[in-house]
Amino acid sequence: MHIGILLFTISIPASKEASITEDNVARESVKIYSDGSAFKGKVGAAAVLTCPGHPHKILHYHLGLETEHTVHEAELIGTVLALHLICHTHICAALSARSANSQGMDDKWATSRT
Repeated sequence: MHIGILLFTISIPASKEASITEDNVARESVKIYSDGSAFKGKVGAAAVLTCPGHPHKILHYHLGLETEHTVHEAELIGTVLALHLICHTHICAALSARSANSQGMDDKWATSRT
């Protein structure tokens, strides 16, 4: 058991270009992306979980009009969607198994019920 140590990396790059560069050099095989934004007067959020050899898991949610919702709300919803993907694809169990025995996650991957 690890107390106070994250078994994953959190990154918020400063720009689109920095995000692309960081993604290209990242060593992690399982990656989760989330975002919230406003576009054409509508506010929404999305999250994507990727794992080599498996289809991407994608969730999105339309909050409503920009006059009723904020991008900050959408960012929070994007984080909640990302957490949902993690919990429903058994990534937490795979990360625990990986940290316990230093094996890869390919054999630990489980299909999402979402």
